[in-house]
Formats: sequence, C-alpha cells, structure tokens
Amino acid sequence: MPASGAGYSLRVKKRLLVLVTLLSLIWQGSAVAHADGALPQADVTCSITATGVQFGTSMKFTSGTTTIGTLSYDWEYAILTPGADPATSTSYSSRKPLYSTTTNGTSLTYDQLLILAGNKSDAVLSVFATVKNANAGSITTNSSGMGCFADLRVVKKGIDDLATQVKDAEAKAAADKKAAEQAAIDAQKVQDDFVVKLADFKDVKASIDNLLSGKSPFFTLNATLTTSLLRADKYSIPAFPRSKADLDALTLLLDGDGTTPGLNQDLDTAIDGIDAYTAQMQAAAAAALAKASASKKVTTITCIKGKVTKKVKGVKPKCPTGYRLKK
Repeated sequence: MPASGAGYSLRVKKRLLVLVTLLSLIWQGSAVAHADGALPQADVTCSITATGVQFGTSMKFTSGTTTIGTLSYDWEYAILTPGADPATSTSYSSRKPLYSTTTNGTSLTYDQLLILAGNKSDAVLSVFATVKNANAGSITTNSSGMGCFADLRVVKKGIDDLATQVKDAEAKAAADKKAAEQAAIDAQKVQDDFVVKLADFKDVKASIDNLLSGKSPFFTLNATLTTSLLRADKYSIPAFPRSKADLDALTLLLDGDGTTPGLNQDLDTAIDGIDAYTAQMQAAAAAALAKASASKKVTTITCIKGKVTKKVKGVKPKCPTGYRLKK
C-alpha cells in the first residue's frame, strides 16, 4: 500500500490555504523499481509555510507485494556548492543526518534551515528521506529517492509573502466583519423605521376611512382627491423582515415625493376641503333661511280715506279699496 504525504500545504490563519512550490526535486539513489518484499524509494516534496518549509515523502508501488509494518523515516540534508546546479546530486556536499520520525513529514523553520546552512542566507539545502519498515521483528531499509531542495532566499520571500497575505486576509476579514456589523445595524434600523411608518399609516388610514364614511358630497365634487385617498385601501403590508425598498415605498405613499402628494397631504386637503365645503353649505342655508324669513315678515301699514285712518297688518299688506297709503 502506498504511504501518504504526496504533497503538503499550510493552512494559515483564517483558513487561508497557501501552497508555494519550491524549486525542484533532485535524484540521489537507485531506481524506483523494487523487488518483492522491499519498499520503493521515498521521494521528498516540499512547500513553503508561514515559518519555513514543510517536507513530505511519497512512495510509488509499481510491482510485487510488500507487507507494511511500522514505518520510520530517517531525514538527511546536504548543502549546495555555491554556483552549482541545484538539480544535480553531485552539486551537493555529503549528506548529514537530521533526525528520524514516525510520520512521513517534517518541517523546518527558516531559522533552523539557516543554522543548517551555516547562517548563509543565500544557501540552498536539499533534504532526503530514507524509509525503514519494521515488520515481524525485521527491519528493511530502502535507498532514498529524490530529494527536495530549498533556496533560503526563496523561502524567506515566501514566508514574507505569506505573512503579507495573512495580514491582508486579516485586514479584509476585519473590514468584512465591520461591514457585516454595520449592515446588521442598518437592517435593524430599517425594521424599526418601518414599524414607526406603519403605525403612522394605520392612523392616517383610520382618519381617511372615517372621512369617507361620512359620504360628504365634497368627495363627489373632488373625484381625483377621492381616488388618491383610496390608495390607502390598496396598500398591502409586506411580510417581515421588511427591506429598505419596503420602507421607501411606504414613506413615498405617506409623504409623497414633491410631485405626487402622499396620503398625509391628501388627508389634510380633504379635511380642509370638507371644512370649507361645510362652511359654504351652512352659509348658503343661512342666507336661504334669512331670505325665506324675510319674505314671510308681517308688516303694518296706515291707510287713509278723507279724515278716516285705518291700519292694515299682513305679509305685503295693501290698503282697502278707496283708501290710500299714508306716507
């Protein structure tokens, strides 16, 4: 069965997954093919992390049967001769042991790599792994496969880049959080403002319904205003939660936009109009009553005939025949 660890990556803060491939793999050791019972060579892969380099191993089984027991990994490193080709195994110094692990991966910080390189920040190191298989009391050691080399200049830049990415990600997360908090505040304000506007609408509608129930002839004479007032009956209260568009629509219905009057203005116009119409009708009725009363007023006139005087009472009284009105 194949061992895990074909590639490694670092999950940095805020779940930021960054994988920066280093330079290359180099050959050092015999071929990948293996005999029955032996392990294939372990090739090393590497990737930059937030603090250094993560190394891992992978084995490719091509034929035969191998019983896997307890695996361990012996790690080694070599330093590139300055100016030499890093992809050629003969360009490196002799290998030096690092340590052994029971997992198929290990990590080295930049500072650890720098120490291994003799504090030379422009050095290139190659890391190798040899796998041991302990099974039924015997240990089988395979030859190492490809190593993975790390240029410390690339590592340092990668760490700096990752740090920048983490910083940027944190800044973005903070900005997103602030924006989300403000959006929540704004959304709540919309709900609160809508509740206030809805209460206003219900009050206005009740007043409109009360006016219309009076069936004043004023509304027959002002059909356009009546139609505008009836918008209150057609308004449908939106379901919760209400959006900014819902709030704007209700505000427009109540307050208008400067061109089209709102229900508040229509209500004021109707109240003033009914008051004026009522006053006008009352004045006309009073005038008619006064005129009617005046036409039925009883008066007294004095009529004379020679030395005879006679008073006559009545509505529009007249002197008897032979008498004349005394002036």
